[in-house]
Amino acid sequence: MNVRDATFSDIELICDLLAEAFYDDVLIESAFPAPERRREALRSFFRIYAEVALRKGGVIIDENNVGALMYFHYDSENITDEILFKQLRDEYSADYATMAYLMHKLSAYHPTIPHFYIFVLAIPGQDRGMDVINALMYRLIHLQDQAGVPCYAECTAARVQRLAGRLGFKPANFKLCVDGFPELYPILREPQKALI
Repeated sequence: MNVRDATFSDIELICDLLAEAFYDDVLIESAFPAPERRREALRSFFRIYAEVALRKGGVIIDENNVGALMYFHYDSENITDEILFKQLRDEYSADYATMAYLMHKLSAYHPTIPHFYIFVLAIPGQDRGMDVINALMYRLIHLQDQAGVPCYAECTAARVQRLAGRLGFKPANFKLCVDGFPELYPILREPQKALI
């Protein structure tokens, strides 16, 4: 399966795909409890992050446009979480203030050294195939190894944390609990040296 790096012309596709994939997610339901507003709120929420990710990381999508992986490359001169948090708090509803709170709390668990951060990996509905997930992840792992930095993420389920182990991720050595939200399962992958 082929994947590609998304561009700004893919923003609508990315937002639609992510809003669909995360509509029923337990973490998202905690932040956006009103189902009648959730889909549009998610589209706007993911737009904020997609616009930053396309400048300070990337979004990888598969050839059939059914899966997306959004990541950020954190380093000393790159992304500023405070800008994202301010946008979430100031520009939108109280729901966004809840997400800004969560994102701010989660950022405290990030590695303190330069790293890649998987913000979301999504394949909506019935398309949740391992071939799509693997293709997206292998592309990110290749970029991570080239950059020579760790990769960090939070999983919403312990089974996802275990599946990530097949790709070289290890459970982080801490529990991740934010008041008012379900427990998350953090993972970390160290960069691998390419074989010559």
